[in-house]
Amino acid sequence: TALQRVRGIEGVDWAEPIMLSSEALQGSAGRRPTYVFGYQPGGHGGPQLLVEGEEPGPGELVADDATATALGFGIGDQVGVLGRQWTVSGLTTGMTSIINTSVYLPFDELAAIIGRPGTASYMLVGTEPGADTNSVARQLRDQITGVEVLTRPRFSAEERSLVRDMSVDLMNIMSIACFLVGLAVI
Repeated sequence: TALQRVRGIEGVDWAEPIMLSSEALQGSAGRRPTYVFGYQPGGHGGPQLLVEGEEPGPGELVADDATATALGFGIGDQVGVLGRQWTVSGLTTGMTSIINTSVYLPFDELAAIIGRPGTASYMLVGTEPGADTNSVARQLRDQITGVEVLTRPRFSAEERSLVRDMSVDLMNIMSIACFLVGLAVI
């Protein structure tokens, strides 16, 4: 598999698949647009910090604490996402914006639900201590076909740009709506 080939490249310390989907998270007090991340609990691709609870097992997910408060749920409660109910096993923090939130669930469950077993949206790769990140990236580009290889700084920059673009779109929509309401009042 591609994952095994990546793990075999000189300088690679670890590699893990990440699955990404989007949906709305349903709590008892409402819904919120949500990025759904599938990762391998205990690995590198999940939430950076659990402020309460534990990583998800089968049928479980981790949600953001601000979203939990806003949507009225906590550890042990059921929430809806991707057409089924999940038990909240843990809470992270800092993953909610004015636009959306994020939840984390086991990789294999997300892949099965969205009909993409054996694939990944992303593959996170960590290099061995002292390895040249750019050299490892070059090897990945040369040896693994059909993938885009991004170092951490480039990936971070692209993600920030995406979030910024989405925020601008939201603000433009809100500005137009306010303008139209203003016209209707006048």
